[in-house]
Amino acid sequence: MKTNDGLTVFPIEQPMLNSILESRPVECIQQHISIRDGLPIQTERSAVNDNLLRADLSVGQLAPDLFVAFAEEHCDAIVAFSDDAKTNWPDEDADGFGDPDTDACDRENTIVHGYSYGFGTRWVIYFYLASTGDAKLLRTYLKNRRIPRPGSFARDIERSFRRVNGPATDG
Repeated sequence: MKTNDGLTVFPIEQPMLNSILESRPVECIQQHISIRDGLPIQTERSAVNDNLLRADLSVGQLAPDLFVAFAEEHCDAIVAFSDDAKTNWPDEDADGFGDPDTDACDRENTIVHGYSYGFGTRWVIYFYLASTGDAKLLRTYLKNRRIPRPGSFARDIERSFRRVNGPATDG
């Protein structure tokens, strides 16, 4: 099945979601980022968060049965990719708040409680999509997931991927 914008949709049943979220590579990626940023990972799971993760994974273009193996194979590179993003992305992309001049978010009074359970899956998806070398596919995914400024964000992802891995291969 495909979305209206051409993304392949992979059904993600609860056992598969659990397997991905509880996998060693996803937990490793999350722990590294959490320690680096000094933010805890919220361990409570909710149906809302599970549904958001399922939606991300279903259109992430990486077949669910291959997700854990891909994350395992590229774990160190994904961690380096997230480190590069933290260091080199513009603040509005790195912290998720958007443009401080145009967004209604109040950074000064925002309280960050930590990362949501399963957030590492998105880093795997970003890395995977960048590794395909298909810029349009990456932008389409970001647009589908309603990421602000998908074109700009895609360029940040691609630059970080190249700095860590060299040019992507055509997927």
